[in-house]
Amino acid sequence: MTLELPVAHTLSLIDAALRTLDPHGLADEQVFTLDQEVSTPFYQRFVLTNPQPTKLAAWFEVATAGTSFYLDRSAELPEWSYDWIRDNPGGF
Repeated sequence: MTLELPVAHTLSLIDAALRTLDPHGLADEQVFTLDQEVSTPFYQRFVLTNPQPTKLAAWFEVATAGTSFYLDRSAELPEWSYDWIRDNPGGF
């Protein structure tokens, strides 16, 4: 599947940030796994791999319009628009 440009660009930024914390990136599926049931070229959801009952659920959603991050079903950060992400990759 070929991803829409905003989605691919945002995922590359997230992957680069994850690799500064841990050697595993998104493609490694060691920390986050793509939710295949909702995967489309314009929307991707990544969830924690092997969640445990004693840990918080965490996931992020990347769409052509922007990105959101959730902990236990609560949006922890305001949604970032793709225009802002594109213009401020370091801040993102």
